[in-house]
Amino acid sequence: MDEKPIQFWADFLWGFRSKKNGVSYEDYQYIHNGTACIFLFTESLSGWRYADAQEQRTRQDCAKQIEWLLTEQYPDAEKVVLVMDNLNTRNIASLTQRFLPSTPEDSRTA
Repeated sequence: MDEKPIQFWADFLWGFRSKKNGVSYEDYQYIHNGTACIFLFTESLSGWRYADAQEQRTRQDCAKQIEWLLTEQYPDAEKVVLVMDNLNTRNIASLTQRFLPSTPEDSRTA
């Protein structure tokens, strides 16, 4: 599992080509149109991959992606080996915040 933040850019001014000498002129300014995050799962031995774009990358987003992997892609697996780097959103706290009750009252309703 990995993710890649991306940024969306647009041209500030459109470039043009000179009719006289055929030279292209382009402006260096741009407009920032926001960001997103692409989550990627790969299973290299089988050639399987899955990508999902989200508006942001938070602990909850990361935990939601792992939940999808376990419930949708591998619902009958006894064990899944998940290889990730040590980014701050991918640790045990991300999963416990999403899946474990935080108070004794929550555990009675879960």
